Amino acid sequence: MTKKTGDLIKDLCADLEPVQRTFCIYKRVGLVLLAALICSVIGVLYFGIRHDIDHRMTNATAFLIENFLMLIAGAGAAATAIQLAVPNLKISKSTWIIGSLSVLIWIGLCAHALMSVSFEEIKAAASVLHLDPFSTDYCVADLLVLGVFPGVILFAMLRKAAPVNKGVVGCMAFLAAASFAAIASRYMCAMDSFAHLLVWHFVPVILMGLLGILIGKKFLNW
Repeated sequence: MTKKTGDLIKDLCADLEPVQRTFCIYKRVGLVLLAALICSVIGVLYFGIRHDIDHRMTNATAFLIENFLMLIAGAGAAATAIQLAVPNLKISKSTWIIGSLSVLIWIGLCAHALMSVSFEEIKAAASVLHLDPFSTDYCVADLLVLGVFPGVILFAMLRKAAPVNKGVVGCMAFLAAASFAAIASRYMCAMDSFAHLLVWHFVPVILMGLLGILIGKKFLNW
């Protein structure tokens, strides 16, 4: 009996493959940030920087605060996705706090924009697509294009892990990629009205996060 057990253990060990050691969470988040930065710079240079950037930067306090909040939301969502991808019976409170903060930042940006405009302004901003299909829908396309590279990097990391809450991890991953893309898009789009930002910049990020729930459940298998 002892010999058979030993042979079984040897057979099981023979099928094992070496596991690569992963970077710490800070290095992995840093890698995602670097990928987002590279993609953003290339995207802005290729598609063109907004024509009024000089004027925009002369009174840039609110603009920079908005970008800073989106950066915090993106980094927090990426960190949460990476942390949740590691199987753990007890997820730390800090992980949930950081993830919740990322979501709340985007909810806050949407709420602030919503309270700053009327329904007629939102309706007008949304109707621009029907009037000229080449004028506004590029904002959403920019978000998709600019978010692909950091999103792929982040998903590659997550697939090497073993996420249990696949829907939440997918949501955080998509929210992170969309957040970084949203920052770059603000340096490409010259429309600063709250109605336009709400309809074509902020809400699409929320929708991408929700889409991540479905993608995560389907593709984050291990």
